[in-house]
Formats: sequence, C-alpha cells, structure tokens
Amino acid sequence: MTTLQTKIVLILFFLVYLSYLTRSAARNHIDIYDYFALSCVALLPLGFGLLPVPITVISHWMGVTFPFVVLFGALFVVIFVYLHRLLNQLNRQTQFNKQLVQEISLLKAALESGKRADPGTISAP
Repeated sequence: MTTLQTKIVLILFFLVYLSYLTRSAARNHIDIYDYFALSCVALLPLGFGLLPVPITVISHWMGVTFPFVVLFGALFVVIFVYLHRLLNQLNRQTQFNKQLVQEISLLKAALESGKRADPGTISAP
C-alpha cells in the first residue's frame, strides 16, 4: 500500500508538472498532442499511487509480480511514442529545409545568370 506521504508527493508532482505543461501549451511552446503525451508521465505514477488495488489486479492479470514493472513499462511506451513523434517531426523539418535550400540555390543561379526567375516555376512545398 501507498503511504500518505507518497500520495502527497505524487499529487504535488502532478500539480506542479501539469501547471508547467499548461503554461508551456498556453505560450505555444508545445502543442496539444505533446501536452497530453507529456502529462501521462505524471498521470501514470499518480494513478499507480492512488489506485493500488486495480493496478495490482491488472499486474496479476498480465502475469507480473510487481506492479511497478507495469508502471515502468507504461512509462517506457509513453516515452517511446513521444520520441517516435519527435523523430517524425525532425524528419519532416529536414526534408523541408532541403527543399528550401534547393529553391534558394535555383533562385540564386537565376539571378546570377541575369535571368529573372518566373514566380510560377518555383513551387512551395
């Protein structure tokens, strides 16, 4: 069972972390999908601390002796999904930057050769 001190610490961590995420989302530093994914990092331990009986039932149903192993696995999945999304965004940004560099090079070559580039020939990504 979880002690009162542990529950208080979990609740305080959840409130402080969620207020930080809410402030970051309000300032457009993170989008709403990131907000929900990152809030799971605080919500999962809170659920495990405040609801020990259902978590124990779930862990026994999964064949795991210790419930914290399920918590660790769930947090690993959350981090993996967030990292996968981050890598996809990075890949899209890299492709976009490559296209921009190519278009800038074409415009520069057209300007240096004395020709005027037709705005209709260069397409936006």
